Amino acid sequence: MTAAMSADRTKVEQEGAFNVCHFEMPQAIPSYLFALAVGNLAFQRIGKRCGVFAEPEILEAAAWEFADTERFIDEAEKLFGPYLWETFNMLILPPSFPYGGMENPRLTFLTPTLIVGDRSMVNVVAHELAHSWTGNLVTNATWEDFWLNEGWTVYAERRILEAIEGEPFAQLQAAVRRKSMMEDMRVFGMDSDPTKLKFSQEGIDPDEVFSTVPYEKGCSFLSVVEHKVGRDRFNGLIRKYIATFQFQSLTTQDFLSFLREELPGIDEKVDIQKWVFEAGFPEDALEPSSHLLDDVYGRLKAYEGGTLPRLEDVAGWKASQIEIFLKGIPRVIPTEHCAYFCDLFGLDKSRNRNHLTDYYVVAIHSGYESVLADVERLLSSVGRMLYLKPLYRALVETEWSRKHARELFDRHRGAYHPIAVGAIERVLVSGGV
Repeated sequence: MTAAMSADRTKVEQEGAFNVCHFEMPQAIPSYLFALAVGNLAFQRIGKRCGVFAEPEILEAAAWEFADTERFIDEAEKLFGPYLWETFNMLILPPSFPYGGMENPRLTFLTPTLIVGDRSMVNVVAHELAHSWTGNLVTNATWEDFWLNEGWTVYAERRILEAIEGEPFAQLQAAVRRKSMMEDMRVFGMDSDPTKLKFSQEGIDPDEVFSTVPYEKGCSFLSVVEHKVGRDRFNGLIRKYIATFQFQSLTTQDFLSFLREELPGIDEKVDIQKWVFEAGFPEDALEPSSHLLDDVYGRLKAYEGGTLPRLEDVAGWKASQIEIFLKGIPRVIPTEHCAYFCDLFGLDKSRNRNHLTDYYVVAIHSGYESVLADVERLLSSVGRMLYLKPLYRALVETEWSRKHARELFDRHRGAYHPIAVGAIERVLVSGGV
């Protein structure tokens, strides 16, 4: 057994039957970034400033999956300034971890669901790395200002991916997450408070309103500002924002005052009131656009017209293109189409839980009852809420599967994190189950 934490591990000593780990943390951090893990962990360095902690059985696969992390750090520094935390190590947590990642400085926590064997989900690593500037250096003051952490970080993540993979790939990611955000807004109600970036959360459990809204709407707001003032000018704003507020916490009002001071007249170009304080998604948001997206949208339009995509039509598609297609087909389709898409995309062998979740949601709504065993297999093997919540919601919303929702939850809740248990309970109760 050994220990790792959000600090520099300076030495490990053996005292009898115990390993004694010593840590130092030269920078002050807010309490939510204090993290400690103990387990049967091995470590593999994958770059001069980064490495992976994991159980020995998955260490080699994790190291391969995240081998490009040092390059991510290099590109991020070009955009946002020096990486001040010295090391960026990652820890692969057990399957019950309810999130994709947690940006603890020097030791990012990651879900094992990112290890899919094709590096198609490393955008999560780019996101957690981006927090090293937007979130860990400059931190939201209260939960009501959470969008400052996440909106800025999604924007920074996209810039890192754009620099490494190209703008078309970054636009793919934007389109995927935009669809997820619109689904969250649909569940909340487009006129509800949780679709605002800033709203009063007095008396509200933050877990009850946690969603992709602060991430994607926040990023979309910043992208509109960048579009209106130009990238060069916005790049200067980013650097000054981080330099001015590093190792500080700030409120939404602090940021908006800074924005207006640095970009005089910005209120005439962007409706800040609507973007930050009003519900819904403003019409002047930039639409994700690339030839990769055009290909997917073309196949979706053809499917609406009755033409199924052929294998040669989707050969060479990136994982995000498949995800957009699965998110874009109607919720209810013929059951024979469910079987066809499973074969077309090789979903019966897929390790990409994003694809599986989107497919199972459609299959459940479509009454494809033979998928239930596969759904349970996924529900019993992961604890990430990104997958659990939409699957249980689909089970509750569909007549044939409602009777299975509570039964499946009771059978597997012991393997879920308490935060996930609470979130799923709310899904079931709101659905009358």
